[in-house]
This record gives sequence, C-alpha cells and structure tokens, in this order.
Amino acid sequence: MKLTDFVADVPEDVWAVFEPILPPAVWKGVGCKPYSNRECLHALLYVLIAGIGWEFLPPGLPSRKTVQRRLETWLALDCFHTAWAQLPSATCGCAASTGTRSSSTAPRSRPKRGRRHRAVSRGSP
Repeated sequence: MKLTDFVADVPEDVWAVFEPILPPAVWKGVGCKPYSNRECLHALLYVLIAGIGWEFLPPGLPSRKTVQRRLETWLALDCFHTAWAQLPSATCGCAASTGTRSSSTAPRSRPKRGRRHRAVSRGSP
C-alpha cells in the first residue's frame, strides 16, 4: 500500500479487517462526541506510512493525543495486534500477503558504499 491510498480515508479492505475487532468509541454525554474508530485508525496509519511525527498530523485528522489514547486502549485490549496480524492475509495482491518481499523492497545485504557512508578518520586529510 502507498501513502496515496490513505490520503482521503482508510481503504475498505483494510477497514473491513479492523472494524469488527476494534471496540466502539463510547460517548458519556459530556464534552464533544469522540472521533470514530475509522478516523483514528486513518490518522494512525497516516503517521505510520508517511513516517511523520505525531505533531505533524494534518489538520483534518483527529489530534495526536486523541489518536495516542485510542491506540493505548486498542493495545491494552490486544485488538490492534489481532487486526494487524490479519491484515496481510486479508489484503490480497501485495507482497506481504505471500510472505515474500519484492526485490525493490528487500533489505540490502550490506549498506551502499559512497562518499557519505565512508568513515572519516581524524588527523588524516
């Protein structure tokens, strides 16, 4: 999956895995109504896929504190891990579902060597 898949919303195949497992958001009648699980999952996956910090969540998504609290609840109930484990088998057509990586995403056996990666020794020019 690419970041562009998650810009507008959580894709339906991903949401179909998470929806039955995540506990419903409960509103106690005080304050603002809570964000839906789908909106919080969208923000969480956006952070994970984009590789951004929590503080850089776009304005249209729930706040970082809201998403972090919801994630804590999901992790405490172990429902996030359960859904995450089911995700590769549910989303077909990606390399993760077959258990192998494509050659473009496979880790390198050793780091690239170049000018930026050479060790600089002090004292010698």
